[in-house]
Amino acid sequence: STMPNIENEEFLGSSMQLICSIDPGVFRELDDLLRSETRGQGQLELLSLMDVAEGDEALNDLNEEKTDD
Repeated sequence: STMPNIENEEFLGSSMQLICSIDPGVFRELDDLLRSETRGQGQLELLSLMDVAEGDEALNDLNEEKTDD
C-alpha cells in the first residue's frame, strides 16, 4: 500500500489530528487499523476527493491509442 502524504499533524490535549492524502484504495484498511490501534476511539473522516490530473491524462492517452487502430 502507498504511504500517506501528511499535510498537517496537530496534538490537541490527549488527542491527535492528522490531515493527509491517501490512495482511495487504502481507506478501509487504514480505517480498520486506526480503530484497532485506538480500541475504537479513533475516527477517520473523508474531507474531500480530488481528481489526479496525471491519471486523467494517462486514461485519455489510452483512449486515443484505441481509436487510432
